[in-house]
Amino acid sequence: MEYLNTYFLMRHGESGANAAGIIASAPEMALENFGLTSKGREESGESVLEFSEGKSIDLIYSSDFKRALETAAIAANIFGVEEVHSTYLLRDRFFGELDGGDDSRYEMVWERDLEDPDHCYFGVESVREVGERALEFLFRCENEYSGKDILVVSHGDVLQILFCAANGIPVRRHRSLEPMGKADIRPLLDHGLRNFHGFNGCINGNS
Repeated sequence: MEYLNTYFLMRHGESGANAAGIIASAPEMALENFGLTSKGREESGESVLEFSEGKSIDLIYSSDFKRALETAAIAANIFGVEEVHSTYLLRDRFFGELDGGDDSRYEMVWERDLEDPDHCYFGVESVREVGERALEFLFRCENEYSGKDILVVSHGDVLQILFCAANGIPVRRHRSLEPMGKADIRPLLDHGLRNFHGFNGCINGNS
């Protein structure tokens, strides 16, 4: 399948939650709290400036969490994009009862992800559920636009799961890829990987 638009994925810069080493995935925690640190603002600007050489962006979509919106605003200023479109579909993966706890506990979830893309241990949002809403975001963009260069600003797990889905990699393997660092930017499609197999197969944990 060929996309009508070109997509670039960007992880937000360092946030207050990153600096404190805690998980902040619930909307009541992250919509208005845990924005970028000064380091996060600096690294986001540097990353976008490096990426922007010889490139233009037509549209910017972002998670509606504060840390992502602040990152997207930095990108919008550099690219001269007037408006950032925010959406709940790009929110961070919800980590259930682990929310507010030490971020070292991510590992317990990721180990189970590889075994079962439908698991909801600790009340977390499953990999398959994250993949489905991320793909819904893409469906909407594909239905609305054509020929646009779109920057997608979101969170580590969401972007890695979306990347897997778009490149025909089972979403349960999202942590098998090189993790996106803070403020990293990469193309959605990697033509050096397996060919895209279609939306239904993308989120099949056993494909």
